[in-house]
Amino acid sequence: MRLAVRAVVVSRVTYSAPYLQLTKTNRDTLNTMLRKATKQALGMPIYSSTQRLLDMGAHNTMEGIIESHLSNQRIRLSYTEHGRAVLRKTGWQIEPVPIKAAHPEDSKTTIQTKPFPRNKTPGKDDERRTARAKLSHSLEPGR
Repeated sequence: MRLAVRAVVVSRVTYSAPYLQLTKTNRDTLNTMLRKATKQALGMPIYSSTQRLLDMGAHNTMEGIIESHLSNQRIRLSYTEHGRAVLRKTGWQIEPVPIKAAHPEDSKTTIQTKPFPRNKTPGKDDERRTARAKLSHSLEPGR
């Protein structure tokens, strides 16, 4: 459940909040929403101590999420020439990227993979697959 909260709530905050001019009230509201959603996902009462939640490391503040998002965005943009140009235009100081040395030919290996399985045509052997799924489901512990 915690992963679902992170995927939905935190990603929504990360998608837009770093690029908005937020007031203190907006930041406090976002922090409250994140905190309540995290407590709900962990099965904790809403009135439980926020400080204990932060001490556990189960919750990040909105400021921390935004800071890490922007940092990762700058790192990602710094890998390409066009990204570095964007960063320069927005006023960020760019460190020169070191030139990577080519790997020696003898260190390169061939990756071998198995061929794709055959007989995966939709509609073929549906009864057999359904029976196998029911059997697997009935063999699971606790069912």
